[in-house]
Amino acid sequence: MAYAALASLLHITEQILNSDSNSNSFGKKQIESLQESVGYLLDFLKSCCSHNSSQTVKSLEMQIRDAAYKAEDALESQIANHFLRDSTRDKYSNLRMKPQSLEKVTEEIDSVKEEVKKIHDGRGLLEPRILPFAGSSKPASRGNNIMVGMDDVMMMQIKERLAGQQSGLEIIPIVGMGGIGKTTLARTLFNDQLIIENFDIRAWVTISQEYRVQDIVRSLLDEIKVDLNMKKDIEIVPSKQKLQAKKGGMEHLYKSLCGWRYLIVLDDVWNANAWDDIKMLFPDNNSRSRIMITTRHKEVVTYADSFSLHHEMKLLNEDMSWHLFCRSLFGKDYCPSELVDIGKKIAKKCRGLPLAIVVIAGLLSKQNMTEEYWEYVAENVNSVLVRNDEECSEILSLSYNYLPHHLKPCFLYMGVFPEDCDIFVSKLIKLWVAEGFLIPVKSKSLELVAEEYLEDLIDRNLIMVRRHGSSGKPKTCSIHDLLREICLREAQNEKFLYVLNRYLALDHLKRIPSLISSLWNLQTLIASDLSGKDLPSGIWDMTQLRHLQVGNCYLPAATIAEGNSCCVLKNLQTLSGVMNFKCKEEVIARTPNLRKLKTTYDSRISDWSGYCLHNLVLLNNLESLSFQFDRVPNETLVQNLAFPSSLKKLTLRGCQIPWEHMTIVGVLPNLEVLKLQSEAFRGPVWQPNEEEFLLLKFLFIEKPVGLQEWRAEYTHFPLLKHLILRECNLEEIPSSIEEFATLEIIELYECSPATEYSCKEIQENGEIKVIVHPSKDPQDDNSSSSGSSSSSDSSSSSSS
Repeated sequence: MAYAALASLLHITEQILNSDSNSNSFGKKQIESLQESVGYLLDFLKSCCSHNSSQTVKSLEMQIRDAAYKAEDALESQIANHFLRDSTRDKYSNLRMKPQSLEKVTEEIDSVKEEVKKIHDGRGLLEPRILPFAGSSKPASRGNNIMVGMDDVMMMQIKERLAGQQSGLEIIPIVGMGGIGKTTLARTLFNDQLIIENFDIRAWVTISQEYRVQDIVRSLLDEIKVDLNMKKDIEIVPSKQKLQAKKGGMEHLYKSLCGWRYLIVLDDVWNANAWDDIKMLFPDNNSRSRIMITTRHKEVVTYADSFSLHHEMKLLNEDMSWHLFCRSLFGKDYCPSELVDIGKKIAKKCRGLPLAIVVIAGLLSKQNMTEEYWEYVAENVNSVLVRNDEECSEILSLSYNYLPHHLKPCFLYMGVFPEDCDIFVSKLIKLWVAEGFLIPVKSKSLELVAEEYLEDLIDRNLIMVRRHGSSGKPKTCSIHDLLREICLREAQNEKFLYVLNRYLALDHLKRIPSLISSLWNLQTLIASDLSGKDLPSGIWDMTQLRHLQVGNCYLPAATIAEGNSCCVLKNLQTLSGVMNFKCKEEVIARTPNLRKLKTTYDSRISDWSGYCLHNLVLLNNLESLSFQFDRVPNETLVQNLAFPSSLKKLTLRGCQIPWEHMTIVGVLPNLEVLKLQSEAFRGPVWQPNEEEFLLLKFLFIEKPVGLQEWRAEYTHFPLLKHLILRECNLEEIPSSIEEFATLEIIELYECSPATEYSCKEIQENGEIKVIVHPSKDPQDDNSSSSGSSSSSDSSSSSSS
């Protein structure tokens, strides 16, 4: 994994150069020279195709990877020895590593760099990702396909669009992960008798990853010629019979389609550029023509036609999986009684992927049908599929092989999580950043870059979203077990998976040791339930720290010499779980890029003068704030609250702020999620003001003190989508809530009968969905993203 190795090495060189003590120890010029070589090799990888099959390129990538790993080891061993030799404690002497020659590994990287230069000098940049006039395309066979277990509703929707009355050319995209049945669905529709009768011309072409437009044109012309010759009742004019693909073939194809009602299937389109290369071949002659596209990548869909509805194929449920398994293995809905239970177990372990079910059924059909063998297969479904079926492995591997270099390490990293694991996105992003996979982009934090990478992998149907958060962003995700098997195999081949470099999660500590500050490169520190202890003062020296998540502990005083920049945590993004956070200007100045803050104030505070909560407004990059009191604070303190305009998510608890002061929240211009947890506000009436909450999409209100009347108009919450009320005793829900154009769902937990009754009336009168839950905490309910404050980032996994 050359790209990942270089990216990680680049991070280390930057950190050394940004640390005066480290750069002096290593030699600044030597590190700068190494960094320049790393940058050059990264540019080389970006310039050549990520799936380049050239043996020369593969060999170079392996040399780059190995040399980068050696250089990283050499740097890290010298960094460790640099810190340990300053320790006067004999007990740490055995931790010192055998020094490695940085000069030697630098020479090795320079040697690879010279080889790359020779290639550039001789041939220019290596093959681009898409070659519009190189490679090949292949026409798909027109064999009969039985649709088993597919979405009948989706098939009918597509059929209606194909045979519909819209006169203009319509693009009909089908999207889904590899092996989910896109081609089977498209081919079934393509061969449907109604569709055959509805079009004068039908043609099918598969767009390979490396293709030639000339071959695509030739394949389409050949199919059009065959199709027209089969139409006995259509007079074929001479110009439409001359359909050989030669010079001017693109023009021939265009003219051949003009005047006809045609259906073109573009199967397995991998890249939006492919659509650019061929879209001019298809005339829009208002004859109700259609183009059906199958693809694994949502980018292709939005690029081809951002206004059209796309059809996204989902994994099969257990009943559909079992139905497909039986039909594929026995040709009907039948299975020997003694094999039914184990057969259902096998079908379930295919995780709803039709390709896996069909392939495993094929493998079972070639063996003796004994319970012992089926038991073995049930326990080893994924490895059996990948090991024994080349086609299945190839179809799934293609999605990985054609990833750009920068996404490959992020995808392979998914293999460290257990099978069928629900992965918290916040944790995954922290791990990607900590591993050094990400190259910084100007004006973007590494976390934002990671979010974009994740969205790209989701759009490519390699990562699945399981739950969305209250803001609408992915909260948890997962990967199909078969794709995970591909990850593990490729990661092993690439020598990719190894011990994480200094992400650290600790449980049940009495205290964090002061020596923690020696982990100078640590980016994420998670320590749950420290029982009211102080963090060590050395925490302010950990300048690489990006995420600090602790439980019930206190930050030490930030008393440092004026002008000493080493105690500024400029990389700190998350500060969660601290008690009694003091918003003094010197603390704010030392955490200038904080994006998420979660703090609780306890009942022992008698003098609030030193807490300066009005200084919260100085955290200009803060996007998420959770602010909780375990007892009612004095009113003067609350009235001095001021929040930064950058806030997108705000959680308040126990503040008992009068509703008339709600304007300090309502005026926040970027606020999308507001959670008013237990006793956050007080008073009998809430009357929102105009021109407030303009971007609010999610509102959670829990146990407001004394609230009886809520005078809400649709102009107060113009974008509200999701409303949750818990332990609310409103006389009624505002009737005008029916006029909230964007409101989709209202959820109630343990509310008064009057509140429930008025909600049900709203549901009967309009299109808003109302859910009245039984008496339980909405934080435990997975169907919504209610007022929970997730501690998921401290959950354990095989990667920690």
